[in-house]
Amino acid sequence: MVYLKIERTGGADGEISCKVNTINDVNQVSGKRAARPGIDFTPIVDRQIVFKPNVVEYRLELEMPDCEEQEDEDDTFSLLV
Repeated sequence: MVYLKIERTGGADGEISCKVNTINDVNQVSGKRAARPGIDFTPIVDRQIVFKPNVVEYRLELEMPDCEEQEDEDDTFSLLV
């Protein structure tokens, strides 16, 4: 399990929300190899996160069941918010 911090910028008035997706297309990530969804990480698809008024950080959990193997240290994915 890894935790990613998503920060709200531009103020904290009111409630806002956004959707989060993981991207693993080798053409869209900067690593040597795209991580494999379902193997290297549990994909996130259209997960809505909500920032309540005066909240500026959101802690997103991402499961990475295969992260112990050294052979995967160059696998890369991106997070689209």
